Amino acid sequence: MPSVELVAGNPIVVPAREVGTATYTAGDLVQFDTSGYIALGSAASYCAIARKTGSTTAGTECEIEMVNPYNVYRMKGVAGTSIAWTDIGVGFAITFTSGGQYITVGTATDGYVVSLEDPIGTSGGLYLVQFLDTAIATGLIG
Repeated sequence: MPSVELVAGNPIVVPAREVGTATYTAGDLVQFDTSGYIALGSAASYCAIARKTGSTTAGTECEIEMVNPYNVYRMKGVAGTSIAWTDIGVGFAITFTSGGQYITVGTATDGYVVSLEDPIGTSGGLYLVQFLDTAIATGLIG
């Protein structure tokens, strides 16, 4: 399953070029590095979703889907934590790992939960979320 997946709204897909380190996979949050290439995102440094897995050749053309605070996305919760109806409307923070990204509910740094996709009590369940416009990075990151 992708780390982030659009479920409602209009995708804004734009062409870009990869940094060439192949550190991200399709569905990961990505950013522009200081050279203008797409690289794996990090906390407070993401603006788009990779549409395919990164290559090892710098400058390879790719497409990214810009993150939009008006769209709704699907993201997985932290493993070992059960989802609850009280999570709806609560903020979340994204954790970036080598195996993808997931959300931890309770800290409103990246967005908020709008609905639950898995049954209440599911450990590491799926959430429907929206990003805060203040969390989406703009410009070159480095």
